[in-house]
Amino acid sequence: MNNITLEGLAGGERAEKFQKAFNRVLENLADPNTSFKEARKITISLKFTQNEQRDDVSCELSVGEKLAPQANTKTSFTVAKDFRTGEILAQEYGKLRGQTSMLDIPVDEETGEVKEPKILNMRRAMN
Repeated sequence: MNNITLEGLAGGERAEKFQKAFNRVLENLADPNTSFKEARKITISLKFTQNEQRDDVSCELSVGEKLAPQANTKTSFTVAKDFRTGEILAQEYGKLRGQTSMLDIPVDEETGEVKEPKILNMRRAMN
């Protein structure tokens, strides 16, 4: 029986490469920016070549992983022309100047009532 094991091949280098690939797969699985549906894969390959006398064998080890790609991100813009300057402007939705988020409205935590809302004069804000 041979005393060669996968763990001991190349002085343990194959096991070390597998561990690195496994850690990359785990990081990819935990990444919320990747698809949960996409399968990940680790491939361990051993390629054997020998000499003509068949008494010397060379073994090439490789470990590779297939990870899920980063998910696409979408956003939307509003585009307008400043008629005073002629400049074309773009603003990303959700980040409009003067736009109020529901998280920005002060609420009494005990009663749930809205505290004195801050009223914004848009005409003054735009000038």
